[in-house]
Amino acid sequence: MTFGLSIIAHALRMLIHEPGTTFRVILPGLAMVLASTIAVTTLVPDTLAAIAASDTDTILTIPPSDILLMLALGLSGLLGYALMAIHWHRHVLLNGPERARDLRPGWGVIAFYVWRAFTLALVQMLTAVPILTALSILASLTGGPGGGGSVILGVVGGIAFLWVAMRFSVTLPAAAMGERMGLVQSWIVTAPLSGPILAVAALLSLLSVFMTVVASLVFPATGAGALLLETCVFLAEGIIFVSVLTTLYGHLVEGRPLS
Repeated sequence: MTFGLSIIAHALRMLIHEPGTTFRVILPGLAMVLASTIAVTTLVPDTLAAIAASDTDTILTIPPSDILLMLALGLSGLLGYALMAIHWHRHVLLNGPERARDLRPGWGVIAFYVWRAFTLALVQMLTAVPILTALSILASLTGGPGGGGSVILGVVGGIAFLWVAMRFSVTLPAAAMGERMGLVQSWIVTAPLSGPILAVAALLSLLSVFMTVVASLVFPATGAGALLLETCVFLAEGIIFVSVLTTLYGHLVEGRPLS
């Protein structure tokens, strides 16, 4: 747990050491995500409400043009998140004269990063199957769904999923740097810190629950404001996760200290 705390502390320290610099680095991607979210709530509010409410009858009446627009805006938001991550990885990991020159990546790096993130998402979907199967078996052994046991199993499942994700995801900062690290190689590279990474996964899960609860208590639960709030929470959690991956890559691959 102590080493896990060191990883989290290092990741947060990088983000808050110079807040103005951090904001400037992630601003292009951040602006794309927020602009996409605002555009969705402004241009297709009815479509958004129907999908959020899982109203099948209304969804079937939505014009295809609205669906395509929402899909395009969603992809724009995902691209913005990828840019935010790439810029942060490169800001922290680039050294020497090339740092100022190459901070903004070329389209080849961006395309490879997006492809790597897509393949990673597929692998995570596959790994979710055994995790969910194990949780279902445990739930049946502990009396079925409902009650505090299900909540605990849900938390445990989330931690397990996040642990697997981080073990594979060190490939992402490598991709941001133009390096061809495969998913299996990422798993092997992170093996020496598998225990501390589990602690990091637990801490990040607790932080996510805390931020979500606070946001739900303080801000509105529905409407455009709620979506914008959810996006801001998602971005905050996302940049912390990205900074953790940057820390892991720097420590495990480049031999950087955590102090």
